[in-house]
Amino acid sequence: MACAIERTWPRRPFKYGVFTRWSSNGGMLVTNMLMVRTVFASGGTVGMAYYCAENEIGLLNLVDVPQVVAFPLAMLGIDFVMWFQHRLLHQFGFLWRAHQVHHSDLDLTTALRFHPFEAFFTVLMRLGAVAIFGTPILAVAAYEILLEALDTLGHAAVRIPTRVDAVLRWVHVTPDYHRVHHSAAPEMNRNYALIFTLWDRLFGTYQAQPEKGHLKMKLGLPDRREAPTLHYFSLLLLPFRSMRQG
Repeated sequence: MACAIERTWPRRPFKYGVFTRWSSNGGMLVTNMLMVRTVFASGGTVGMAYYCAENEIGLLNLVDVPQVVAFPLAMLGIDFVMWFQHRLLHQFGFLWRAHQVHHSDLDLTTALRFHPFEAFFTVLMRLGAVAIFGTPILAVAAYEILLEALDTLGHAAVRIPTRVDAVLRWVHVTPDYHRVHHSAAPEMNRNYALIFTLWDRLFGTYQAQPEKGHLKMKLGLPDRREAPTLHYFSLLLLPFRSMRQG
């Protein structure tokens, strides 16, 4: 459905074929799902939330807070940790080398394209956030569903009317908002938000539009213009190849 919308109302012309991108990114998704399910077979973030509730672990389990308040606080807390985690991915050595696999692609399926090392790091950070805040189970489930929906939308090359986008981005990430982050220029160090855009506004990492505009901006990695054509095994080796090349 989302792919059909992306192809019907594209924000930018498509340069690369569908098969290579979908097969490579789908392979990354399967690899990450198997790895995460194997390592965290106890139920992931929902399992962690249940464990924390049963054992009174986390801030919201230690303080008597009404659910109507705890729910949004918990979601904001997780989202802040994930925003911070995203900044770490861009600023530290091997974290960036793994994260550049994600930045080497250009369309909807980019939401699936994460190196296993990054996926492992992300899961650890999210589990830590749930444990620190004592996030209610319903809040964890709601966050995961919302994240998946907005992450897919945010990476889609769809055209949303400018006025609609300007309203939506006051609350959450839109395709034009996140596309700035996928610029091959220094703009990739802006707009780190995953769901709620307030973190970028609060911490000075917000940029409304790319300097060259959405149609002329260059996407992907500065030194790998053809990276979107990389196949599955090339993507797995990309962080190590980068280390050898310095």
